[in-house]
Order: sequence, then C-alpha cells, then structure tokens
Amino acid sequence: MLDQHPNANSNLKWDLLRISVEQGDITKGISDVIIIPCDENLQCNSGVARAVIQAGGALLQDTIAVCALETNGLEHAQPVISPGCFNLDTGHIVLVYSSKTSVDGLTECYKRALEAADDRLDATIVTLAPFGTGGLKARPEDSAAAAFKAIFDCGVVFNKIQLYVLFSVNPNLRYKQASGGRIQRMYEIVEDKEEEDIKKIADKFFKVVPSPEEKMGTLEAEDVCAICYDSLFEPAEKDVVVQLRKCGHIFHRECVKEAFTRVQVRCPMCKRWYSAPKGNQPTGSTMIVTTCEGTVPGFPDAKGYFFIEYSLPGGIQTVCHFRIAKTLLEPSSEEHPRPGLRFSGVRRYAYLPNTIEGEKVLRLFKLAFINRLMFTVGDRETGRRNVVIFNGIETKSTLKGGPKMSGFPDPDYLPRVKVELAAVGITEQLLETLE
Repeated sequence: MLDQHPNANSNLKWDLLRISVEQGDITKGISDVIIIPCDENLQCNSGVARAVIQAGGALLQDTIAVCALETNGLEHAQPVISPGCFNLDTGHIVLVYSSKTSVDGLTECYKRALEAADDRLDATIVTLAPFGTGGLKARPEDSAAAAFKAIFDCGVVFNKIQLYVLFSVNPNLRYKQASGGRIQRMYEIVEDKEEEDIKKIADKFFKVVPSPEEKMGTLEAEDVCAICYDSLFEPAEKDVVVQLRKCGHIFHRECVKEAFTRVQVRCPMCKRWYSAPKGNQPTGSTMIVTTCEGTVPGFPDAKGYFFIEYSLPGGIQTVCHFRIAKTLLEPSSEEHPRPGLRFSGVRRYAYLPNTIEGEKVLRLFKLAFINRLMFTVGDRETGRRNVVIFNGIETKSTLKGGPKMSGFPDPDYLPRVKVELAAVGITEQLLETLE
C-alpha cells in the first residue's frame, strides 16, 4: 500500500493506492477494467491475453474483431477500449499494442493503458496483465519494473491495482521506484515453501564425534545416548556418534535423525530448534512487504513503517501435522478443524514500525509465514466458521488508534508478539540458527 503524495507543483489529488501482486487466474478476478497486451491487429496471442479473450466468449471476440477493422492497425502504446466484457466479471477491457521490450517502451504501454482506464472509464479497481513477457520475450523483471514505474509516474488515482503474473516470483526480489523524486518504496514478495525432507538435510545440523579409542575429545566409553539410552560407543555398536553444531549435545546419528524426522527438528535435550516447525496455513499464500515513509505513534525514531499484505486462498480442509510435540516421543497433530469441508480465503493487512526491533519482528513474521505458521484454519470470534485466521499471533491492522483500534502507540506490542511467535516455535534463536 502506498501513501502517495503530490509534487509541490502538481494539482493532482493523491489518494491511498493498494497494489496487489497476484499469481493465479486473471479471468477469475473482480475489477472495473482488465488491461491486456495485443499486437498491432488487436490479436491476443500471449498466454494471459489469450486466456482473457477466450474466457470472454464469442461475443467479446467478435466485438474485438470489429474494433480491429475500424482501427486499421495500432501504433506502439495505443490503447483500445472494448465496449463490454461479456462473460468476465469486469466492466471493460483495455487492449494495448506493445512493440518494444525495453523498460521505457513497456512503461509507456502501461501508462497509456492506466490513463485510459482513469480518464475515460473512471475505474477504481484495475487488473493489469504483464506486457511483453509472451511473444516479445521481454524479461519478467523488466516488465514488472515498467509496471511499477508507470503506476508511480502517471499520476492516476485508483483504489487498487491488481498486477497478475504468470512467471515465478523470486521471494527476495525488490523493486525501488521514485515518485516525483520524493517518495521511495521497496517491495518484497514472500511465498510459503514446501516441506523439506529432513532426513536428506539433517547431516548439516551435526558433526561426527571421534570415539574414545581415537583419544580425541572428552567422551567416555560409558556415556549413553539420551534418546535410546544405549552406550554411545558400545563395541558392537556401529552407529556413528554426532554432536549438534549449535548446542553441542551428543547422540547416535540415526537416533537424532529419527527424532528430527518423526518429532521435530529440535535438540531432544535443550530444545533448541535447528529448523522451523511446519504449520497448516493454506499453501499458495503470499506476503507482500512494502517499506513506506511516514510516522508511527510511539516510535519517534522510526524510519517509516512496514506495510504487510497477506493473501491466503480458500480450499478444502485437510489433516495436517503440526510439528510441535508435547513430549519427545509423541508428536502432536493439529488438524484443520473439519477435514473435507471448504474454508474461505482472506486478505489481511498489518503494520510494523521501521525500527531495529520492528525489523527483527518482520523477519520473524517472514519466517513464520514461509513455514505456514502465521495463519491457520478455524472459526472467528464473530461466529463465522471455516475461515483462515491468525494463528494466535497479534498484528496491527492500523497505524493509529492505540490497542483498542489494533494500532499504535502500544509500547508492549513488539515484545508481546515475540512471545506469541515463540509459542509456535519461531524465536530469535531459531532466526540466528537459520541465518
């Protein structure tokens, strides 16, 4: 979300603009306008544009064919507005011809399309397809950079812009753009990740310990493994003895690998985490972090704030294993409350101050999110059932208003939310271990 401010010499009125980056089916979205690329003859041959035209049906295709006859060929960045969208849940379609793959060339296409949606259609919610990544073979990062540059530079006023992408998004990708030379924004897109095969990666968590016969180290022959309680160096014992790298505790390698796999990736003795636990947050979720300028009540030294937008899809509830065990040998299983029933997806928004501690909490939020611990499926206090809810982790949904409005100032919030994160296994110690 962007707090847009006009230049000193501008007569434009800037409002709050929310930019959402989606990876999914563009034909299922709801908006006033869908903007798609085309060729000079209004033919839509790229994946996204072709999908939109096909979803619109025969009547839309015939209408565009008539427009093509009337235009007699388009120039670069020339927009054409369809008189209707027919089978799509949108008011209009804007087609724009792009013949250039440079950032400047693509930016011009995006700007002309956005200006048409604003000036001629009075749109408030716009869905934007990527330009140039199909037949023109433009780099996805160039197309994305051009889209953001156009949004900042053209001065249009929308409530929301939905940017759909079909290419994979690097979780560490950042875009920096300037608006009128004054406002700078940084975007980071974070995605959840698939569960790792612990047995395959466990060896990186420990090192082999020499036996007493090798006269190395401080272990005695009678020392036992704290998991199986057998001697670590029984003469007939062929299992390798290992030491965990961070905490130094010693076990049979196969014993600790089995504990890591069946229970949790945590030292059985001191409980230090070696990998984050896994939750049952819906897969395919995204977290978009925007670094913004502005003030945060209660944090006079903050360098602005972080705005976080979570997008979590709906789906079917499943039986999921939540890797936080109550005892060493009995892993607990946290299921979705009603396996087999549908649950509703949601969008949620959160704010954090851009301070040293705020940035640390942001890193913890990211770690919780990519390991599917930030959200779960359950029932809201309002009585609504089978929805995505926060997993016991408090977030601030506004900048102001104090705790009663879920905003700031709230001097105890950052230490309090660290305790809540630790309750699901996300700690500063784990962050240190993984980083």
